[in-house]
Amino acid sequence: MTGGNRVSVGIASNGRPESLARCVASLMAIDEILDEVIVVDDGSDVPLEPLVRNALSAGEQAKLRVVRFNAREGLARARSEAVFRARSPLVLNLDDDAVVLSLDAVRRARQTMADDATIVAVAFAQAQADGNPWPAGAQPAPVAYPCYVASFIGFAHLVRRESFVALGGFRRQLLINGEERELCLRALDAGLHVVYLPEARIAHLADPAGRDVRRYLHLTVRNGVLSSIYNDPLPLLAQ
Repeated sequence: MTGGNRVSVGIASNGRPESLARCVASLMAIDEILDEVIVVDDGSDVPLEPLVRNALSAGEQAKLRVVRFNAREGLARARSEAVFRARSPLVLNLDDDAVVLSLDAVRRARQTMADDATIVAVAFAQAQADGNPWPAGAQPAPVAYPCYVASFIGFAHLVRRESFVALGGFRRQLLINGEERELCLRALDAGLHVVYLPEARIAHLADPAGRDVRRYLHLTVRNGVLSSIYNDPLPLLAQ
């Protein structure tokens, strides 16, 4: 594996070319440590690659490669695919409606991983476009200092590729909603940790396209049950 102390970026997307183009363009902020950008098109009705490349400058798409699923596999599968295909030891996974605001945020996360080999992931803080943070209740932890957390929020997280692959990645059966928590349960069981950096902010400009509240609630409940089946002791599951 190549890449040294540079990072790969993975972006899973389905049918949101405008947000995706904005996300990819924002990566110019970290160009000096950016090795590659892997977009996974999760079976969009209209292929995303030509639409996004047409919206980007030559510089913005210089490190871009696109992997397309013929049919929709789900966010969990698409996020894992980006990490599995990455060539750098650290992978910044982003939602397509995320925007990288600064090099410093990613550098902080990268240094945190370098300082402790047991850290499998770093959680970023959700921010507005101007860099102001979302409310404390919408963050991985309601604190203003770096800390260990039970899980990260999938919109933006830096993972150690070697550990992620060893864990098997996100469970594809979970599709979306809760796949992060389930992965972190397995990581904790393996003696690995997740750290939240509240000052490392990445904008999350939630795109309403493709969001369905009823489906979200259904999958949240469904995936909670599946996670319990996968991870809880059988006597506890039976209660």
